[in-house]
Amino acid sequence: MTLKFVFLLLLSSFAPSHSSHSAFSSSTGSPDGSLDSCSSPANTSPVLSGIDIISVYDLVSNGTVIIPSSRMGSADFSYHDDEGFLWYFENEANMEKYKSKSDDEYMVGAGGYCALAVSGADPACDYSVCQGPACLDSSDTVAIYDDKKIYFFLGKGARNIFEEDLDTNLENAKWAVDEVEGKNEVSCFNSEIFRCQ
Repeated sequence: MTLKFVFLLLLSSFAPSHSSHSAFSSSTGSPDGSLDSCSSPANTSPVLSGIDIISVYDLVSNGTVIIPSSRMGSADFSYHDDEGFLWYFENEANMEKYKSKSDDEYMVGAGGYCALAVSGADPACDYSVCQGPACLDSSDTVAIYDDKKIYFFLGKGARNIFEEDLDTNLENAKWAVDEVEGKNEVSCFNSEIFRCQ
């Protein structure tokens, strides 16, 4: 057995089962395991710290390696969506594309927080739902899965752990976001802690 395997085996023996959402609990989440809140549309910061969601989504879906600094939007091409969230784009074409998108296009998974943290499978969150920061520092910190949503991660290690039980983690992240959106009656987007640490 390799040392990594032994460590993962030991780690998994302490992890709670996530087959039931009621198993979640966290000081950063509510007692039922959902997120307490997400960023408010009243926050004046742009969603995802101003990255151009159209550009990044298109690059990731085409398998292109991302150079993060070139994917930032600009206040010159900003748009407040129907709920009041502020989005930045690189150019007017991308802004117009976002404005006219259908509900099932250019979707952000886990609200743009670290998907591992929102899924409740992050050891740094004691295997509970939490608002973990995410970033876009390489192609390793972003992915699009079969649900056609774009997910962000704090780092490559978080993405690797998330993908070890992908279906369960996708389901749990969706559940946590659906719960907070239902409770707060507004979409869940990260406009506060999208950064690399």
